[in-house]
Amino acid sequence: MLPSYKRGYAVMNKALDAYSFEDESLECCKRYCRNGDVIVEMIPVVCGFNLRIFRLKAYRPSTLIEYRDFANLLRIWKLHIQWGKEYTHRHGQIVYESQSTE
Repeated sequence: MLPSYKRGYAVMNKALDAYSFEDESLECCKRYCRNGDVIVEMIPVVCGFNLRIFRLKAYRPSTLIEYRDFANLLRIWKLHIQWGKEYTHRHGQIVYESQSTE
C-alpha cells in the first residue's frame, strides 16, 4: 500500500476506474501488470486537515508548555494538541501499458 503523502504508481484497468496494486517503485508495479492493464502515476494532493486533542499522563511535570515542531504537537501539561494535513492521490499520466495476451 502506498502511503498517502508519497508519490508512486498504481496498476489499473484500461478504464482507469479500479486499481489492483500500488507501490513507490515502477519496476515492482510492472511485475503485477497483466492482460492489458496500465500503470498510472499517483500524485499526492492535500484534501483537508486534521486536529487531534487528547489527554495523556504528564511525563515531565517540570515543563508546563512544550511545542514540538517536527510532530506538530503542542503539549500543555496533560493536554496534547496535534494537527496535520490529510492527503489523497490524483491520477497522473499513463507511464506503462502491458500487452494483451489475447
